[in-house]
Amino acid sequence: MGFVTLNCPNCGANIQLDESKEFGFCSFCGTKLLQDKIVVEHRGSIAIEHKNEIDNLLLRAADMMNKRQYDDAERYYNRVLDYDYNNQTARKAMDILYKIVKEPNLFVSVASGTLYSKSAQVIVYIDNNKIAVLPSGSHQAFTLPVGKHILAFKIRNTFSKSQEEIIINDRFTKINVSAICKFGGRIEILKSM
Repeated sequence: MGFVTLNCPNCGANIQLDESKEFGFCSFCGTKLLQDKIVVEHRGSIAIEHKNEIDNLLLRAADMMNKRQYDDAERYYNRVLDYDYNNQTARKAMDILYKIVKEPNLFVSVASGTLYSKSAQVIVYIDNNKIAVLPSGSHQAFTLPVGKHILAFKIRNTFSKSQEEIIINDRFTKINVSAICKFGGRIEILKSM
């Protein structure tokens, strides 16, 4: 609760009036004093701009991108989009962030069919590079960048090779591939997303 200082129009004395009251009386001459209140009425909508906040968040996000702290950068860009969903800087940055793969996205398992040796080993190639040798019954995870890749399998000590094209669209793409060693040195590839 606060007080408002008023001057008595009759005697000129300074009077303290409770701000929650509409009127009071001069303690010197007894004149009734009215407190003037202004009421402002607004119709329509009010736009609140967050330009300074957005600019600051964009600077922080860019700094995090430069430091390769992608999770923090993503948080800052998302906060910008909370203020302005159509902010092109934040939207372009989020597109870039979605293409940065931070965790395994290709999961390969190797198995032997009923008529094939359970001790078979399969050589795994990604984009013509030998990546791993996996024994039958094992599995391994790989992290691939966004784009098209050729995944190939070859049973060790055989000549046949099987391959499959896989596409990593963004960091949310997850692909499971099973390489099954079959009779005759063939490899059957089963792929699921």
